[in-house]
Amino acid sequence: MANKKRKPAASRTTIDKTLEAGIKAVSSLINNGEHKKALTKLERYEQRYPDHPLVVLNRPGLRIDIGYGLSDEILIEQAVLDIDHLLEDSVPDSFYEMLHYNRANGLQHRIRKYFTDNKTYFGIEADIMKCVESFTLAGTNDAMVNLANLYDEIGRPLEAITTFEKVLKRAPDFGMATANKAQAVENLVSITEYQAAYLVYAYQLYNNAFKYEKSILEHG
Repeated sequence: MANKKRKPAASRTTIDKTLEAGIKAVSSLINNGEHKKALTKLERYEQRYPDHPLVVLNRPGLRIDIGYGLSDEILIEQAVLDIDHLLEDSVPDSFYEMLHYNRANGLQHRIRKYFTDNKTYFGIEADIMKCVESFTLAGTNDAMVNLANLYDEIGRPLEAITTFEKVLKRAPDFGMATANKAQAVENLVSITEYQAAYLVYAYQLYNNAFKYEKSILEHG
């Protein structure tokens, strides 16, 4: 019996291009709020290319974003564990910041859930420290804004404002950073004798933030 002709294996370049397009498609579904479709599409790539670096390194962050959308804590927690395992080994420099950013986002979800359930941050200090560390190591403007938001959420508004200011020195047109800084300033009102001055300053910041409406929409 004649041997059947085998189809040539797809070149790595072709596979890379397929996966890069697929990851963008999954991200687009997430951004459009279609989280179930995003998970289904991601799972197809995971099954077909389980060990490919592009799948292994991008999967946890995508799963965290999907988990947020579906309120699926298990999905988020497993993704954080996957990132911890990846960071125990050497990872490409181009993915290092992204992995820490995604890890911090997953940890921030855990911290918020803990506070919702317990009405206190006592008992989750270790995760707060890990979250601060990963946002700092990620170092991007988005990461630093999320770090500042974390500080504000856990009752450290002065550190939040300082962190927002660092971002705004690098990116003065980052509208979301300005708006969130205004919120942090408002949170100082109850603990200062200069309440009127802080309220006026917060109002000015909000007005300034809306000059960069496009930036707010992009990052909000």
